[in-house]
Amino acid sequence: MWITPVTPAAHRFGERFTWLNSQWKLPAYPAHFWVEINIYAFLTCEPNAEVRAIHPKAMPVILTQPDDWTAWLNWAPASELQRPLPDGSLALLDEAQLT
Repeated sequence: MWITPVTPAAHRFGERFTWLNSQWKLPAYPAHFWVEINIYAFLTCEPNAEVRAIHPKAMPVILTQPDDWTAWLNWAPASELQRPLPDGSLALLDEAQLT
């Protein structure tokens, strides 16, 4: 199942998923060598109506407003941006609709 914005104009500006990426170099035991891995984390919030239908616990925070993008990039507290998109702003797509 895929999710897309209902309003096509949203694609003009590009949705911003709030995520963190960090690269770590860790020892691999018992082989005694180092491995490099990328670790990702997503900021989540309560799901809106569309996401709740398929995942009742959480959805990723999606920033759609330039002021929110600026706040995120300037280290605003995550709790200020941790809110779902309004109900009705996303549509569920099945595999057939992706082609």
